[in-house]
Amino acid sequence: MISLTKIIDPLSGYIAKVQKDISDRQKDQRERVPVVSGPATQVSAEQTTQAVLVNRLVAEINEITAGLQNARDGLGTLDEAENAYNDVLYVLGRMEKKFSAAQEAERNNRTLESDSASLTAALTLFNAELEQIAENRKYKNNTLIDGSFTNKAFPMWGGQSRTPKISLENLTTTLTSNKAYSAFALAGNVNSSINGTNIAANKSVTITAENGSNSFSQLAGESASSLANRINLLENDIDTEIGVTASARTSLRLSDLTNAGTLSLSIGSERVANVAQNIGNVVISDKTNLSNLMVAINRISAKTNVFASMGDSGTDIVLRDPLGGNINISNFAHSVSDTTLSVSVDRRDGLTDFSLNGEITDYNNVSTGFASGRITFGHVGNVTSENINLGVVAPANENAAGAVSIDSSKNIYLGNGSSKIQIGSVNSSNNGRGGNALQIDFSGNSRVFSNSTFSSDSNWTKNSSQIVSGTTSVNGIRTRLDRTFPDQQGASGTFTVNGGSDGDTISAVTINGVNLLGSSVSYSTDNNTTAGLISNAINNNSSNPNYTASVSGAVVTIAAADNTGYAPNSYSISYSASGSFSATGTSLSGGVDTDKESITGGSPFSTTISGGEATLSTNNATTTNPTSLVKGPALISDNDVFLLAKEQVSFSWSGSGQNSDHFDVQAYLVNTANNNGNNGRTVTMLNTTGASGSGTATGTIGITGNYKLVIVSGAFDNDGDRDSSSTVTIDNVAISAITDDVLDVIKDNITYENLNISASNTSYTPQVSVTSVTGSGSSTTEAIDVPASLTGFSLTEGADQEVFATGEVSVLSASSFSITQQDNNTNGTTFFESETTDASSLTLSSISASAELVPQLATERISQAIANVTKLKEKYLTSYRSQFDFGEFDTSNYLDSLNMTKVKTMEPDSALSMKEQAIELVIADEIQNLLAKVGNASARDVYSLLKFN
Repeated sequence: MISLTKIIDPLSGYIAKVQKDISDRQKDQRERVPVVSGPATQVSAEQTTQAVLVNRLVAEINEITAGLQNARDGLGTLDEAENAYNDVLYVLGRMEKKFSAAQEAERNNRTLESDSASLTAALTLFNAELEQIAENRKYKNNTLIDGSFTNKAFPMWGGQSRTPKISLENLTTTLTSNKAYSAFALAGNVNSSINGTNIAANKSVTITAENGSNSFSQLAGESASSLANRINLLENDIDTEIGVTASARTSLRLSDLTNAGTLSLSIGSERVANVAQNIGNVVISDKTNLSNLMVAINRISAKTNVFASMGDSGTDIVLRDPLGGNINISNFAHSVSDTTLSVSVDRRDGLTDFSLNGEITDYNNVSTGFASGRITFGHVGNVTSENINLGVVAPANENAAGAVSIDSSKNIYLGNGSSKIQIGSVNSSNNGRGGNALQIDFSGNSRVFSNSTFSSDSNWTKNSSQIVSGTTSVNGIRTRLDRTFPDQQGASGTFTVNGGSDGDTISAVTINGVNLLGSSVSYSTDNNTTAGLISNAINNNSSNPNYTASVSGAVVTIAAADNTGYAPNSYSISYSASGSFSATGTSLSGGVDTDKESITGGSPFSTTISGGEATLSTNNATTTNPTSLVKGPALISDNDVFLLAKEQVSFSWSGSGQNSDHFDVQAYLVNTANNNGNNGRTVTMLNTTGASGSGTATGTIGITGNYKLVIVSGAFDNDGDRDSSSTVTIDNVAISAITDDVLDVIKDNITYENLNISASNTSYTPQVSVTSVTGSGSSTTEAIDVPASLTGFSLTEGADQEVFATGEVSVLSASSFSITQQDNNTNGTTFFESETTDASSLTLSSISASAELVPQLATERISQAIANVTKLKEKYLTSYRSQFDFGEFDTSNYLDSLNMTKVKTMEPDSALSMKEQAIELVIADEIQNLLAKVGNASARDVYSLLKFN
């Protein structure tokens, strides 16, 4: 194959010659035309055809010229891009050499303090060089590797079916890797009986990357170095390579020594086949300065390959095996009895804390957070933490309805649409500091009904006049219709005897088609006597027990006494009789369902607030009809309260009837945006009648809004003496300060710092707790498992305890990948914490030269970047360049080389592409057609233009 560059120069010369010949021929034609006066000389048909042919040929030649220039530009772009990536590889090579040496020194604990300044300066310089390459490597003023050079077309002729196009990746993208970290596993045991970590055997781990998947079966107690080596072994084989690389390390933190004195301990590692190596006696005069312990551990590093360095402060030191071998700590002894020393993992990503964000908690379905309620985040068993933190939450609009915010003082607020109101705060004693639990109290929140404990006579509108439910309004809010009946029903009417003669027969007294008389009644003596006989007949009718009668003079009062639902308000009383008997019947009216019975005596209702409670009293309310219900005492809150859907309101209550009567109480919440209670915006809290009762009433909000509380009381004439009395007391009106949704916002911002558990084989699954307590005192606790990798163990002096730790595997890839494993859980029995590990992106520019290089995978990331750039250069640039490679091309007789029939018989298929394109570009079918049309003479003229010297 001969690239286009080998035909451009001769073809360009040919085009120039053709253009000159055309120009000369046109000039010659003009000179041959005589200039005479008179009629213009006629141009021959042959000359016209030749002129058309020449113009067509000029157009074709111009297209050739433009196509060749685009070809030059495409190849020039690729040449300059290749130079740019070569420059990048040169810088990356220098970076790799510089940081590889520094990282190796760090692994062997030889990093000097001055190294960080040197590395920072070098990294700054390297990054600046890479930026300059991206900025300065241009072709025709177009930057090439900054991501702006995308989908650029280089057409070779009009209508080309596969126009060459070039897109060059952004340098930053090219230098990006994806990463995933495995878990540390840390296991404690007593009596030196443990033989390894709690990494379980025979569980599968699968890594799926760009080029396929590889699976591994865990080995019992496997170390990070073992798994990383097995991953890389497959990557080194072309048949099993999937595009990832693995590295390992193990790092433990010793901290929180509880006493000064003389200590000793032993270190085991893979270097010494986990045989314990004692560091000797170390004097610690200040428990906050463990530098002597660091020195003692490093004295035996040549044996163990475990190196120690100071941690964030003098109170802790960090032990590392840079190759990722298992480490065990044992034989801890101290001159002071019961002294403890904490051992925890020191993760590569720096996450040594446990966040509840993402943990699922249902709060055991407790309706949490009444005004006196709380939620507490604590520990289970012998787990401890240094601190439990509540983070700041600042939504874009803190005043939005339902928006939860938490300020730096750990006060919790809820937006109500126009402002934010405090709903809770952290308890001053259980503040999460110094090992204490973190308790959030909702009792101090400002979202309450004013004077909710009725400590003063204020903030409530009190009613002391009769109320007809569903009709009467109090403080602008219409009361809610009450259709709940007590056991006896009070609808009644009258039957008045007006006259008759002895012997007249009253055969029926009828209501709604039912004869109330058990037997016929004869008129006797006078109206009053006869009325008494009728009353007795009604009461003695065992077949119709739903009505009762009483008599006063000539008037018989008939009352409905059943529990059938609505009282028969429109049921008239009629009769059938003989002779001159006459009577007047009314319709039954009144009753519990409408509480419209008129009050005939005094002012029986009173509502008072005194002694820390509200009292709603009905005193001797007299009515015309017996067994009636009357209502009147009422409370309506003066302020409304913003409540979220699913939140709750509660209050405590008690009620008692007086003089054999019953109390009645009805309570509900009314959305002030719709105070008629339509569309589900009224929430019933309580509606009951009885001789006595008490309890806590609760209402759950259905629709977010501003609500007022309404309480209506009354009395039921249970004994039928037309006189009713009762007392109802109300206290402790409380708001549910939080829903599960709001609780989740709080929970998601809780973090446990430095969890520890005593080194014991009783549990490899440490837990923390969430305790919910309601205003009524109901309490439930949920336990949440903590990944074993996030929990340290507290070694106790003289307890003959051991702690074993695996290391951590980091996996890098140029593209995204996933890790899955069998039977994933968080107790360390599988190597990776998450069943599907998120591969987070990292770039060279994120390396911090002032920090340790090993945790940042500095050298590995640079190596990955070199592989990425090399892959791009070798694969993609070569592919783009092939678009401009046209194979063998015969320039000795250019026209002859364009003969399709000849080419097809002489060249393989791979050589046909440019031949076909060249015909379209240079002469095309239409030129061949022109040659056939103009005849041999004109054909020779055209051939002379195309023929090479």
